[in-house]
Amino acid sequence: PGMGARQESELIATIIAVRRGEVDDALSKMREQRQAASEPRHRRQFDERIVMTLLYARRWEEAIQTYETGFSGDFGTTSPQLMVEMVRAYCEAEDLDTAAALIARLEDSPFGREPVLGALMHRARLVFLAFVGRTGAVETLVSGPLAAMPESARFFWSGIARLNAGDKAGAKSSLSQAAESSPRDSRARELADSILRSVDEPGVAGPRSVSSEVAQLADRLTAVAADAKRAPQSPVA
Repeated sequence: PGMGARQESELIATIIAVRRGEVDDALSKMREQRQAASEPRHRRQFDERIVMTLLYARRWEEAIQTYETGFSGDFGTTSPQLMVEMVRAYCEAEDLDTAAALIARLEDSPFGREPVLGALMHRARLVFLAFVGRTGAVETLVSGPLAAMPESARFFWSGIARLNAGDKAGAKSSLSQAAESSPRDSRARELADSILRSVDEPGVAGPRSVSSEVAQLADRLTAVAADAKRAPQSPVA
């Protein structure tokens, strides 16, 4: 939801390349095409595809570096989909302050006031709140405005929230359910299993120590999640 036809087709192409193990080949080809593009808007489209490919391949640090070089602060040419996915990249890189700043900018931007982008905005909130360890708010989102997410995804984000809150038993339970409800040989199952195996390793589980800015935003987004669950939900196409 919230993606145009171009973004959807490009995302599909990215997914196929990653699943085939052709990430570097795909990136090389896109960079060559970017160099050959004559119009700035076409080069920017390739920039976005490059970052999205790195994100889908979970090459978080490389994605962040590429994004910050070409996109950071540029709302006019950045799709909301990319900005939302960058929230996760910063969270995965344990940079919750930058993730919080990006969400705050999204909330205050025209994107944050577009009803059609509601699901994308809730996804950004979900990811951030899960990494901060706000289990209650995450459960509110996955049972309310994001209830249409696949069951495996709902269990996964519940597990991430519990892990970052320091609830190892709860994290293991949710991540196990995420793996069991994911298709066999899928990247989702692989990721859930990988995190599940690391739960007891030192430093993996929370609770997390966060800045006052991160805590304040988490409080505000928790309230937003509660309000969204109480509001009538539009049917998901």
